[in-house]
Amino acid sequence: MNKPVPTIKDIAARCGVSVSTVSKALNPQFRSGVRDKLRKRILREAEKAGYRPNWMARAMIKRRKHIIGLIYSGDFPLQEGNFHEMVSALSAELQRAQYYLLFLPSRLLLEDSSAVFERVDGFVLLNGKCEKEVLQEIEEREFPMVVLNGTVPTTSIKIENDDEYGAKILTEHFIENRHRKIAYYIGPVYSEKLHYSVKRRQLGYEEAMKQAGLSRNIQIITDTYNHLAEVIEQGGKSVPTALMIHSHVLAINLVGELARRGVRIPQQIAIATFNDIYPIDHLVPPLTAVAIPAEEMGKVAAEQILGWIDTPDSVNKGQSVTFQPTLKLRKSSDYPLNPSVKRK
Repeated sequence: MNKPVPTIKDIAARCGVSVSTVSKALNPQFRSGVRDKLRKRILREAEKAGYRPNWMARAMIKRRKHIIGLIYSGDFPLQEGNFHEMVSALSAELQRAQYYLLFLPSRLLLEDSSAVFERVDGFVLLNGKCEKEVLQEIEEREFPMVVLNGTVPTTSIKIENDDEYGAKILTEHFIENRHRKIAYYIGPVYSEKLHYSVKRRQLGYEEAMKQAGLSRNIQIITDTYNHLAEVIEQGGKSVPTALMIHSHVLAINLVGELARRGVRIPQQIAIATFNDIYPIDHLVPPLTAVAIPAEEMGKVAAEQILGWIDTPDSVNKGQSVTFQPTLKLRKSSDYPLNPSVKRK
């Protein structure tokens, strides 16, 4: 004899609560409306009873596909920067609501957009890089879209890191360590490929320098890392004593080249970067870094796109949700400078 399939009413009876309370506890979109202790008890009872929500039936009633398109431009992005943590958190949060990611190179939307739009409920655009034609079509079709770690001129919701703040606190750290010749290294400039964070970090760096009375010492470096390492090795009045590097990849390359040339970090030059990800904490010396809250950003991106799909009339289109990074101090920048040595 087949065991009867448990219902929400059964779970409610087991827990001694209303059906609506159980429904809220089981729905990732409304769990905040149920006390944490009670929610956990309801989830335990549901699991014990073998309850499974019939999300396919719900999808058919609401005409949902339960698919979110993850748009990215260029090569597959998950191995770059903080994207792995962002996308993992995004995917996990969507799965809790029975939604799943469809990875979409932006060129596919250019080639056959109609087929894509028929398969998804909304989009998450990774890194803000996308063809104008794709963005325009998403806007015209009024599809929900969240931009994760990027910015575009549309009415999408943007999930951003406060890069200006991160650069400011990093520069202030150098200043507190008695550095005066502090430079910002962004690598060779290819304007069409620059991420929006490059300029924002420059603004934070320049603000901190100006507030410390160091406007004349502002220096933006666009060298190759090989040539910059050669300049640092040779020394001279124009060589900075501290270097803020735009990305961890640039930092790893530069540190390796400096090590090859016998330049000591941080004794000869202090170094810090952005993106607190492997392997920068395993380098010699370990690198100070501005840590971007990638996991939290991915989670909130999921919450925002799901909220837009569920209650489109209440969404605040065009809003930005901004996260503050934190500073992870390590030996590459935190060397106690000799107070008797003045840095000019």
